[in-house]
Amino acid sequence: MGDDDNSQPASRQTAQTVIGVDVGMNNLIVAVPHTLHANAANVLEIEGTVEYELINEFVEALDDHDNSDSDLAIQYEDLMVAHIDLAVDQLLDYTRMYPQPIIAVEDFGHSMPPGLNECVANGSDLSDWVIPKVIERIETGCNDAGIEVERVDHRLSSKTCGWCGNIGVRARSGVFHCNAPDCEITAVDGDRNAAKTIARRGAVERGLWME
Repeated sequence: MGDDDNSQPASRQTAQTVIGVDVGMNNLIVAVPHTLHANAANVLEIEGTVEYELINEFVEALDDHDNSDSDLAIQYEDLMVAHIDLAVDQLLDYTRMYPQPIIAVEDFGHSMPPGLNECVANGSDLSDWVIPKVIERIETGCNDAGIEVERVDHRLSSKTCGWCGNIGVRARSGVFHCNAPDCEITAVDGDRNAAKTIARRGAVERGLWME
């Protein structure tokens, strides 16, 4: 399929539904089915406010502990994982609304997310811990719930239109713009588009999206 093809979900979409999940810091989880139409309301959005606040608290607490308190890192890591697991539970409930659901997440090549201490020691952005940790918890939750989960290519997911496959533009405002003349969308929330792109890629791999 060329980038300018306005492809559509295949007729076999009724057998399985791929749920694309975009993970980030502002919106911790955004999930949509591969069958989502433009302007449809059946989207799951979970803000990352709690995780963001906990990370800020953790950084401030580290400053008071000379950046060397491993027990502090464990304490905050446990708190954040507990909040992440609540978000994953919401995702699983949302997923169960669809027939034979399959959750698709981005493959960043992480076999195991780093610990908070490791991120601090390496001078990494703490989002480097949050995003792979959320994906890990999603995979664990899916395995426990008997829901299939797969990883898909992460490249250009924020710049690729989830409806037609063209490369568009994600503005600083967070809005994604598609300029393809035959596409059903022109502007859409960027996280929602990324989730749709992830779902679309998972559906293509399974022959659920017509090329």
